[in-house]
Amino acid sequence: MKNCLLLIGALVLLCTNLQAQLHEENVFGQYTLNHALVNPGATGFAETHLAQMNIKSNWAGFPGSPKTYALNYNGAVSPVLGLGITVRSENVAMLTRLHVAPSFACRFQVSEDLKLAGGLTAEFTTRRLSDAVLANKFYEGGDDIVQENITGVRYFDVSAGFYGAYKENTFFGVSLPNAVQTRLNTIISEIDTTSANFKSFTFLLGHKIYVKDQDFSVEPSILVKRINDVYTSPVQVDFNILTRFLEERLAAGLTYRYGLNDGGVLSILLGTKVTAFKVYYSYDVSFGQFQSYSGGAHEITLAFDLKGEDNRSRRKRQMRRKRR
Repeated sequence: MKNCLLLIGALVLLCTNLQAQLHEENVFGQYTLNHALVNPGATGFAETHLAQMNIKSNWAGFPGSPKTYALNYNGAVSPVLGLGITVRSENVAMLTRLHVAPSFACRFQVSEDLKLAGGLTAEFTTRRLSDAVLANKFYEGGDDIVQENITGVRYFDVSAGFYGAYKENTFFGVSLPNAVQTRLNTIISEIDTTSANFKSFTFLLGHKIYVKDQDFSVEPSILVKRINDVYTSPVQVDFNILTRFLEERLAAGLTYRYGLNDGGVLSILLGTKVTAFKVYYSYDVSFGQFQSYSGGAHEITLAFDLKGEDNRSRRKRQMRRKRR
């Protein structure tokens, strides 16, 4: 029974992935801590150097459940340019995928209060089906799609994003995930090897409120996304609230995700930082029927954040030099 479930799960993901590609911008739920995960325009926007490792396990306790591992860096390499790269590995039943995604963004200080940026991500994906599928008793030989996926299928896609901040507290952004896709090798399929997808988008809006007397901040935000795939409803909405205490050494957050299933998903986040080192943990519980068959989702982020000099501090320093 277990082998049957693994084989069916791999084949279902394989077939639907030809159209959907799982829309990778939502692999990790802790994007409230790093907006570059959902919008390439946010690459280097904070003018810091952020390196992090993410580990996520979905459907905990379920055989062949999805597990994702990622390394990410994004930082400001000049007063106007941000660079980043993400390396991510996913394992779902007998299906594995490796992603390498460099990104860049250009940011502009439009005024004292308004900063805008635009960016692109180029993603290279290799999808491969395990050789073990051939030994499964439920597999029937002669399936050309399975054979070619065992060899490996490679994709290239481009995502675009625009991101901004007003008075450093209000942030907003729009991104077009997987806007252009092309297949780098041939697979037997009726689906076009190159396509432009402008039906999917992600919109992010939030505001950070400081309570100075209590050494406390609250950051409500909303993420609206339309994902043109077969897994989810056309529109998903995340309602987020992120709080920080004690000079941001402690953090806690809640997210309610509507649209993934009939009951939605609730995510609870806790984290701390010691100087430049940060660690976060979150747990997702679904209100849908499938929750009774799994232990939810666990996600851990380890991050190192090296602060840089922001534009405002740089301008003040330049003005002091001119006065001399």
